[in-house]
Amino acid sequence: MRHRKFGRKLGRTTSHRKATLAAIVRELIIRERIITTVEKAKESARVAEHMITLGKRGGLECYRRAVSELQHKPVVEKLFKDIAVRYADRAGGYTRVLKLGGNRWDGEGKGKWAANRLGDNGRRAILELVARKEVEAPAKKGKEKKPAK
Repeated sequence: MRHRKFGRKLGRTTSHRKATLAAIVRELIIRERIITTVEKAKESARVAEHMITLGKRGGLECYRRAVSELQHKPVVEKLFKDIAVRYADRAGGYTRVLKLGGNRWDGEGKGKWAANRLGDNGRRAILELVARKEVEAPAKKGKEKKPAK
């Protein structure tokens, strides 16, 4: 029985699970939106929320804790300088998990990203930061409209 135990095992040993979650959080910080399974997304969201909280606190101790967990200094620098600043006035809820599609065979889950994972039929989800940096659309070259007289 797993009474009063938290966290998913994800079918991995402890070291493999920690490495997997750290890799997912690193990619989330770099890309700010990733596609993974629902279970991994929910578990990674917990770790990501903790990392962003460390970034908001700032200081050398928090920086070292983040580096020891994520194992990549450039990612931690982006976390502390860019992402933590974005969430300075937010008290929590930095990530969002959006479940994709339905069953592959029922006709609902049409589309490249909506279908369940091929092979083991794992449910897919989008894990993203709530306040993402918007990508600016490139300016169109060509004729500009002149104002009417």
